[in-house]
Amino acid sequence: MLALHTRTLLAALLVALLSVGAVAINPTPAAAHHDSNVTQTVESFDTAWELPYKGTQAQQIAYLDHIAAAGFTGVWFAYLTSTGQAFDTTTVLGEQQASLDVDGNIILNQGYADDITWLLDQMNSRGLKAGIVTAWGVRYIHGEWTTGFCENLHQGPLNVDTSYDVGTQLAGDFATHPAVEYWVLGGDNFCGATVAERADPQIWANLAQGLRDGGATQPITFHSSPLVAFMLEFIDEPWLDFLSVETGHCMPPAQMESLLASAGNHPSGKAIFAAEMRYEGFEPEWSGCQEHGPGDPVLPADVYDDTTAAMRAGVTGLLYGHDDRWRWAPNVEASYGAPGETIFMSLVGPHMAPQIYPTTTAWTSSTTSSTTTTSTTIPP
Repeated sequence: MLALHTRTLLAALLVALLSVGAVAINPTPAAAHHDSNVTQTVESFDTAWELPYKGTQAQQIAYLDHIAAAGFTGVWFAYLTSTGQAFDTTTVLGEQQASLDVDGNIILNQGYADDITWLLDQMNSRGLKAGIVTAWGVRYIHGEWTTGFCENLHQGPLNVDTSYDVGTQLAGDFATHPAVEYWVLGGDNFCGATVAERADPQIWANLAQGLRDGGATQPITFHSSPLVAFMLEFIDEPWLDFLSVETGHCMPPAQMESLLASAGNHPSGKAIFAAEMRYEGFEPEWSGCQEHGPGDPVLPADVYDDTTAAMRAGVTGLLYGHDDRWRWAPNVEASYGAPGETIFMSLVGPHMAPQIYPTTTAWTSSTTSSTTTTSTTIPP
């Protein structure tokens, strides 16, 4: 209890100091491992995985107004969302996300796509960029849209036979939208203790191929597993332009900094995002979390520790997270301008134009005989 009280006082002091510019951090410049395809701009995105599923249009407008005023680069959200809704449930706007045909193929619903287009239009009018998670991996590979955690491995609708068409459909709807900045594959996928139990890597290669064949030229990233053993999964894959490392909601900042720096020094030379640090206000319910649990939430001081650690590690981008915002809680508006968010934005500064570009690596997917080049021109 004393430690919690001390961290609370520290958080209040940090907010007060940062509000008048009295605290500054000099992050280590992005290291030499970042190749010529990536400039050294730190981007700041908010996390709102459930925004298109649970947010009314009025809520979406209020949220985007706040994010733009706060100075974020943009928002990452999930297209096929993360908290386990089945395809036959409807969003708050009354649309299904997708359906399955008689052969088990995933058919994206046009009404839902239209709602996403409206959201992207609103983002674009405010100068915001989107990172779109195509389909939350742990839900749609392992069937968790209908079952509990990891109870039905490899029984979900997203597989080697369906993922390519998901990519082409998404690209057909959104590849040319100016607000779309990144395509995010993966999504937790903490199921399975071995590679064989986890997921066929070809699922993601096929989805990436579908995006490219459908005309998408935006960079493709992978939102990693929170399990340390698999955090660098797919970093060598030719379809991956940069890696988004999820360090979970419990990892101490020193460990996180070491892991992110190690990822940044990988021989692939690919840029690294700190893609899911500790969410402000989150109270983990699982055992094994060293500093947090029921009644002991992530505090603004923890946001400060994580943000500064990630910047010292030389990441190219960071995602802020708030417990009420990632899951789109009924009182989501109360999280706007939260103390940890104020700290985060004071450290990373106003948003910059995204500076990651697709690589020129070509690869051939088993689903097609064509060879795809992800980009033909690398901006200076």
